Amino acid sequence: AAMMDPHTAAELDLDQIWSLVDDLLAAHGDLVILIGDERHLARSVRRGGQGAISGMANFAAGELRAMAENGTDDPRVEGFVLELLKQPVIPAVKAMVARTSGDERWLTVRPPLEPVTL
Repeated sequence: AAMMDPHTAAELDLDQIWSLVDDLLAAHGDLVILIGDERHLARSVRRGGQGAISGMANFAAGELRAMAENGTDDPRVEGFVLELLKQPVIPAVKAMVARTSGDERWLTVRPPLEPVTL
C-alpha cells in the first residue's frame, strides 16, 4: 500500500516501512519499538513490539485492545484504516473522535488543514 500527497515530493510506502520495523524488532529487542500503522500492530506485538502511536485508539480502543495486548489480528481494523486514509489523516481522526464523543469541537483543525466529515 502506498500513500501519495500531491503536496509532497516523496512517496511513503507502508510495506517498506514495515520491513524497516521488522528489521528493528529483530535487531533491537531491548528497545521499546512502537508501530505507526495500526494495520501492523498485531504482527509487531507478536514479534516483540510494545504497541503503537495510534490515532485510532482515540475512538476505537476496544477494537485495538486485543491487537496491542495479545497480538491478535482484527481484519476490521485494516479495512477501517484503508477507509480513513482516503481523507487527510489528522482531520479524519479528529472527525471520528467528534463523531464518537458527540463533541463537534474536535472537527477544528489548524491551517493548512481543513475539516472533513465522515
